[in-house]
Amino acid sequence: MNHRGDAHGATLLTWTFAEYEQRVRGRGWYIAAAIAAVLLLIYAFFTKNFLFAVIILMLGVVLFLQHTRTPQQLTCSLTDRGIVCDDRFLAYEDLEEFWIADRGTDPPVLYTNPRGLRSRVAIPLGEEKADQVQVILRAHVPEREEKDEPASDAIVRMLKL
Repeated sequence: MNHRGDAHGATLLTWTFAEYEQRVRGRGWYIAAAIAAVLLLIYAFFTKNFLFAVIILMLGVVLFLQHTRTPQQLTCSLTDRGIVCDDRFLAYEDLEEFWIADRGTDPPVLYTNPRGLRSRVAIPLGEEKADQVQVILRAHVPEREEKDEPASDAIVRMLKL
């Protein structure tokens, strides 16, 4: 444990994780994705929904860029005042709740719900860190009873997006 003092408090636990999960996609996945994209583009042009067509094209570009670049390693720390992930700080008092979702064969993920209109935050954990993170956070933030992975995250993971 590093107990250095800084603007966000003394560091209690630190770990690194990839900025996004590098998915292994086979040739069949790319063929199915291309067919789906072409069908959706045909539908968008047939219904004159050009914004939808642009969104489909942008999604294709994002998936291509994600495939061609290596994800950056991010550092996350729990301090005595909050959670620090690279340049982002979430104070414990700004968090409504937390839970750690076990995703079977994939590493667990820490989820937090910030108060107000901000969206849920998901932070991947290493297997060895989950218990330590849970102990530290329980002292500062209420833990959610239901600890399932959100359906939207499960669908994205299942579709390898």
